[in-house]
Amino acid sequence: MREKPELYRIIWAVITLIWLALDLFWHSQAVGAKIFMMIYTLVLVIWDIIIIVQSRKHRKNNS
Repeated sequence: MREKPELYRIIWAVITLIWLALDLFWHSQAVGAKIFMMIYTLVLVIWDIIIIVQSRKHRKNNS
């Protein structure tokens, strides 16, 4: 059962690195890059909330 949280952490680390790389585009004047960054950040926040909710449900089911 410990494999899934580890997998989430690895995926999360990769996505965070991608986000940091894309953050460099934010400093460019490209409007498309800024819109993309806003959408990408929103997706990351929503996904984070979903993972937290699922892990809480999983803990309640096990106990």
